[in-house]
Amino acid sequence: MHQNSILLFKKYGIKYFSKHDRVLEVGARIPSSYLENLGNVDVNWNYIDIGGAGLGGDINSMERTESLNYKTIDNYNFDVGSGQFDVVISGQVLEHVPKAWVWMNELARITKQGGYVITINPVSWPYHEAPVDCWRILPEGMKALYDDAGLKVVLSVSECLESNAKKIIPGIGINCQSSKRRLGMKFMSLFGFPIEASIDTITIGRKR
Repeated sequence: MHQNSILLFKKYGIKYFSKHDRVLEVGARIPSSYLENLGNVDVNWNYIDIGGAGLGGDINSMERTESLNYKTIDNYNFDVGSGQFDVVISGQVLEHVPKAWVWMNELARITKQGGYVITINPVSWPYHEAPVDCWRILPEGMKALYDDAGLKVVLSVSECLESNAKKIIPGIGINCQSSKRRLGMKFMSLFGFPIEASIDTITIGRKR
């Protein structure tokens, strides 16, 4: 999980989790980087994947090697009852879902009334198959997807938190770059040159 996604989660997302919440992460790496950064909040965290959206232990074949709590019938239909979870979260998955509007409705379906859907998706990252790469969505687009799914948007922002450099070139996350490139850009930034960093959109919606 790249750094900017986690920083956005820590700044905006953590406060929507409460003790004993039932949580489902869609397309997660296991163990979840979001769960690891949740702190001392005691929640019941569960995992599900969709074809190609998350990376299991075998990154080359894209096959999951960990055990998941739930299975999918297909990318847009989860083998999960309606209204089961207090929070449904998915990070760095939306861009790999061809029919994002159908998928968003499924996230909303399995969320309890009054519960929250949280998505974090890249804006600046270059094309990356897993096995497909379809979307880069800014806040206005995310608001439209959430509204169509019956979710009241609480927050939707695109932001870079992984660097405080005065000038940023939108691109891949700093922690995903080579150490040589990171050091070079850090040095050049001292002379006013821009550095490459990630911009992502985090959206949080409450089920009506």
